Amino acid sequence: MNPTVPMEWHRLFNGAFNDTLTPEEKEQLAALLASTPEARQLWYLYGDNECSLAELKRPAPALREITHAPSNTPSSWFRSRTLHAAAAGLVVGLLCASVGWAVAVPGILGIKSRPLPLADPGFETGPAPEMVGVPRKFGIWSGDFSAVSTGERDVSPSEGKRMLRLLRADNQNTPPGSEPGVAEVWQAIDITPFRKAKDNTPIAVELIAQFNAADTSRDERTVFGVSLEAFSGEARQLPQLWHNRRDTALVRSGHEQPAGHKPGTWQTVSSQLSLPQDANILLVHLYAVRKGKGPIPPEFSGHFVDGVSLRLLEADPQPILSKR
Repeated sequence: MNPTVPMEWHRLFNGAFNDTLTPEEKEQLAALLASTPEARQLWYLYGDNECSLAELKRPAPALREITHAPSNTPSSWFRSRTLHAAAAGLVVGLLCASVGWAVAVPGILGIKSRPLPLADPGFETGPAPEMVGVPRKFGIWSGDFSAVSTGERDVSPSEGKRMLRLLRADNQNTPPGSEPGVAEVWQAIDITPFRKAKDNTPIAVELIAQFNAADTSRDERTVFGVSLEAFSGEARQLPQLWHNRRDTALVRSGHEQPAGHKPGTWQTVSSQLSLPQDANILLVHLYAVRKGKGPIPPEFSGHFVDGVSLRLLEADPQPILSKR
């Protein structure tokens, strides 16, 4: 166990998720989360997974897929300490199932949730995403070749009248000769107005998306995924920031889920991310990956995304449990 992370934090976190805390301990945890950014960050790592502590013992490199502080970028105490926590088995890999950790928070800490301005989250009003890869401006969907659909054979929109079909794993800017196996779309959000609220402390964002696979794709081994990356920079730099995200992302989070190939059932994939104080761009990433050996054709036979939701979670500076 990393001695720089108090044992008391782990005891409180485990007790919270196992519902074994006393009222006094709940007040103690509420005060800790409200006052200590380092504790909140570790809380997110606990809550983003439903693994036991034994399952959390993964090598340090796994952390770089979730939360990474570049060595050439000024970072907070906790971002540097998080790398050491991974080696101690405190950080979770993407193999564990994601859960909505925020569900557990309101009973411990006052939480206010509000939507972030995600453009056309249900693909109901706008055109199909621009097919140029990572966007260079805020407020649009952009990515690989895709099309807005009102329904196709065995798949209907999860909500509303339209959904997005992922057509190919390439776009207009894909270099010739590339063999990509991931069909992706992105949207960039300017989070500058939301980093510091007057009366509330932003603690995290939560991304939820619905995915579906048509019966025609039953013979394909596909994985659906979502991710969030926070950057400090300008929108026009996003393609480069994304390309070098292992070094440029202030923090990252993501989750994947195998496609169930049940056309009548939409799958929910979600991820949560703590917002760094120095981040001004949040990049929302939705994708489908085809697994397999040998060359994989870029066409996707029937994979859909719909009902995207992005919410800001804010903590009341005064824990609600302390108000008797």
